Amino acid sequence: MSTPVIEIVKLKNGDIALRHPDLPDQNLVTINFSDQVQGMLQGIELEVAQNMIQAGMDAFRQIQLEQLSAAKRAAEKGLLH
Repeated sequence: MSTPVIEIVKLKNGDIALRHPDLPDQNLVTINFSDQVQGMLQGIELEVAQNMIQAGMDAFRQIQLEQLSAAKRAAEKGLLH
C-alpha cells in the first residue's frame, strides 16, 4: 500500500498551496500572506506555511482521537449517536 504524497509549493502569485503532485490545478489548502506579513517573514513564507499546515493536521488528528474516544465511551454505556 502506497502512502499518498502531497507537496507544498509556492504559486506564481506568491500564495503557498498544499496539493497532490498529479493534480496541480486542485489545491487542498491555499495560504495567502499579505504584503505586510511577507515583509516581516523576509523569505521564510514556505517554512511558516509548512508549520501552519502541520499544526492544522495535528489538531485534526487530535479531534479525531477525541471523537473516537467519546464514541467508544458511549458504546460502552450502550448509547448510540
